Amino acid sequence: MVQTRAEKKQEKEFAKREKKRVREKRKAQILLKRKAAEHGKKLLAPQSRAKRRSGTIIVSGGEKGLRGLKNMGMTCFINVVLQACSCTKKFREYYLDYFKANAPLHFSKFTISKRTSQVLLNEVENPEENEEKLEEEEETSEAVLSTRIHHLFRVLWTSSLDTQLSCIRPTEFVSGIWQNVSDQFEGYEQQDAAEFFEFLLGRLEHELSSQEKKAQENFIKDNIQGSLKYSTRCLKCGTVTERIETFLNLRLHFPSTVMETYNKYSNKRSRKESHSDIRCSLFECFEATFADEQLTGEHLYECGNCNSKEEAVRTCQLHHLPDIFIMSLSRIVCQQKRQIKITNHVSFPSSLNEFPKSLIESSTIKTETPYSLNAVIVHDGLDTRHGHYRCLCLYDEDHLWYEFDDEKVKSITQEELEKENAYVLVYSR
Repeated sequence: MVQTRAEKKQEKEFAKREKKRVREKRKAQILLKRKAAEHGKKLLAPQSRAKRRSGTIIVSGGEKGLRGLKNMGMTCFINVVLQACSCTKKFREYYLDYFKANAPLHFSKFTISKRTSQVLLNEVENPEENEEKLEEEEETSEAVLSTRIHHLFRVLWTSSLDTQLSCIRPTEFVSGIWQNVSDQFEGYEQQDAAEFFEFLLGRLEHELSSQEKKAQENFIKDNIQGSLKYSTRCLKCGTVTERIETFLNLRLHFPSTVMETYNKYSNKRSRKESHSDIRCSLFECFEATFADEQLTGEHLYECGNCNSKEEAVRTCQLHHLPDIFIMSLSRIVCQQKRQIKITNHVSFPSSLNEFPKSLIESSTIKTETPYSLNAVIVHDGLDTRHGHYRCLCLYDEDHLWYEFDDEKVKSITQEELEKENAYVLVYSR
């Protein structure tokens, strides 16, 4: 079901407490950040031969698009989001082509080594002029993260570096988050990858809106932003009110068969034993998310026609489906003032051909073109503030699946992919 006001309020209060806790530790983190900046000047990882373990290829030669990202201290939640974006072709091509054609190409000392910078600077005209504009552009540009994503994608996907580069340190991008954009994700603590994904897309949309006023177009809005239609019907007078709400990352809830188990058992041991065999599908999560909501008791509807609070029924439908459809499973729930992770397995298809008719507004949605799965973000651990993130991506050069585990990249089979406990799913069409 769609989140109630009480649940949203509880989540906001929890977010405030977390933000306060992070700020209290900022003084200690500044010292760590300075040390990381000193070590961040080194980028090129030691080259090694490709290894084989149980038939799985461990990629270490640095082929374009299959380069790992160095973990700079609990930054795996950033790495997996960057790899998911990099392996989504439409997203990658936009940030490569648009900025290559419309903005000077600069390479910060935090991103790549001087030798690698020169290789890439040779691809554009007037490299000396570009170098001279580096400081001025970084100080005045509103596209802090957009420009740095462009730089990062150029390094990840430049074929001329295949024999030199197997792993890079994304210091420029991470420092852009810490110093210029947000203190929410600052410091060396684990964060929620789904929250960061949504934040990143929102920031990129803001930067594009600031830059593209004349063109009146925005890649994030046009290709990643979807919308939901909420309809609320008063049970007293029958009046229906509607509103449209946009999303960049659609949060999906688990079906009642799973949630009832977590609510029934209070201690970790019994809960683990009770739900281990309960599985569900992605479409069951869709149905649970878009189930009708009964507004009764403390959640009465303020009816404008009746001028009073009345019982009502609220329905939600998909109003607009984006070409790049990002969704995350609500695996973290607040129970008895603590976070609990739902570890049940959710089966997900490699392609989305159609949605249940009850979930979509047929007058505004076209479903002729199927979605293909591009990336899956997986979280290993008890909750999103601890543990580790991995990203599983479909490599469009050979149409095989690869696991990006920070600096390590290896191929995986379709069977291995389907066994993973997905947290964030990226589909595109």
